[in-house]
Amino acid sequence: MARLEPIETEWLECPQPDFNGKNPANILECERKRLPLIMSAEEAVIDEDYPICQAMGAEFTPTFWHLDGCNLEDIEPALEDE
Repeated sequence: MARLEPIETEWLECPQPDFNGKNPANILECERKRLPLIMSAEEAVIDEDYPICQAMGAEFTPTFWHLDGCNLEDIEPALEDE
């Protein structure tokens, strides 16, 4: 564990390309405090072939970035009988 802690800290504190240059520690802190994260209209385009994403990217105003789980794999709910 002691060997992994510096790796964890480095990842949490460094800007990540998957998060539009934001660092994960800041994202987690904002989510915990329920503070909105601002992103540009261009960053809002997830799928360039989808009309709603195209419309979001055409706007000139900033939008809010949030974690919603839309790209997570489907997880089957546990059966209550088990």
